[in-house]
Amino acid sequence: MLTPFLLITSLQAKQFHALTHSFAQRRAAIPFARKSLRTLSVATEVYTPSNSKSSRCSLCLGGKSILFILLPPLYAFFVLFSVLVSFVFNRLQPLFNKTPGGGGMREESWMRRPVSVLTLFALSMLSLTAAPRADAWGCRGHETVAALAEKHLTPQAKQALLALLTANPIDPQLRRYCGQTGLDAFVDSSTWADDERGREPATAPWHFIDIPLGATQGPAQNFCGAGGCVLQAITDQLAILKDKNAPGAKRAAALRYIIHFVGDLHQPLHGATNSDRGGNCVPVKYFTRNPHPRNNSYTPNLHHVWDTEIPESQMQGADPAEFADTLDAEFETSFTAWQQGGMQLDAWAWESHDHAAETAYGAFSKPIPVEPDVPVNPCTDDNNIGQRMLHKHLVIGQAYRDQAASVVEERLAQAGIRLAMILNEAAKIGL
Repeated sequence: MLTPFLLITSLQAKQFHALTHSFAQRRAAIPFARKSLRTLSVATEVYTPSNSKSSRCSLCLGGKSILFILLPPLYAFFVLFSVLVSFVFNRLQPLFNKTPGGGGMREESWMRRPVSVLTLFALSMLSLTAAPRADAWGCRGHETVAALAEKHLTPQAKQALLALLTANPIDPQLRRYCGQTGLDAFVDSSTWADDERGREPATAPWHFIDIPLGATQGPAQNFCGAGGCVLQAITDQLAILKDKNAPGAKRAAALRYIIHFVGDLHQPLHGATNSDRGGNCVPVKYFTRNPHPRNNSYTPNLHHVWDTEIPESQMQGADPAEFADTLDAEFETSFTAWQQGGMQLDAWAWESHDHAAETAYGAFSKPIPVEPDVPVNPCTDDNNIGQRMLHKHLVIGQAYRDQAASVVEERLAQAGIRLAMILNEAAKIGL
């Protein structure tokens, strides 16, 4: 998605270097900088994330990425700064050339090459804006789900799935939010879908299902939005994985989506909303950390605490494989019941919704009231839901975390065991 913009940046950078060859020509570079800024402004409009109803983007303002809003003035400043640096260097260069011994400065100095700095700057800024986060469980949580599932794959399934992933590796140019962890291909795939969303914004709604907090139980599929939801995404990607006529790369991508989405489905705040973007608009005091505004949300907020803070506090420094072993031993007697009836996506979604209602929202000393079901993008929607929740002074302390932690551990274990069940069944027909 970003390739056209980067190509424009690269071509204009070369043109800029040519214009700045002499001081006289540097004056002509100023209009060029203005032209570059106009081009960049157009690019930011094209690549601003969608402001759909159910977006979980926490780095947006008025439907636009904060970093995209800041990028044009920063880019303009850097262009003008490079002109000034290049001018000063060329004025000082004769002094270096006369230094005894002829050491001087390297020909490829960054001051001789403002283009290189501009290009790197643009690339680094784009890497920050490319993928607004909407994680369920965070890095370690998703990896734990995958590690537990891998332990319960049949030898046949494990061999086929690893072969598919190895033959169709993740694009090395894709920026990985969770970094290079040295995990095997199956566990490493668990976080890919969040990174890929930066390239494919249309996949953002696939990570959750917005069942209103006060909804009456019925077919969960009815709450899928126009862009889809996690239930539909798992069903569609499983069909692609099983299609032996589909290209290998597409089937590998489908497998990576399934590994991630089954984890997402089991995060309570990815199965419920209270017109607050799944808890992103609910500021909380987390032990001694007070909430404060951050872009289009607050930190700490209810959603992030369930995504990351509580799961990682339960891990106590263990890596995903070790924590998977812990969950395996703790919940072993429940595995058969959890797999009863095969893949039950609708029921699993309602499990998440009920955990959200009873614990995520309901375990505070003063339970959060049910909001009217209205569309919310910025936290100022729904009569400024963010500010109203902030004034409730919600606190997560030891009692709340202990109650939430038991839910989190169970949901991670359920996700892992059920993911293994789905993939083992798929492997029976041959992958």
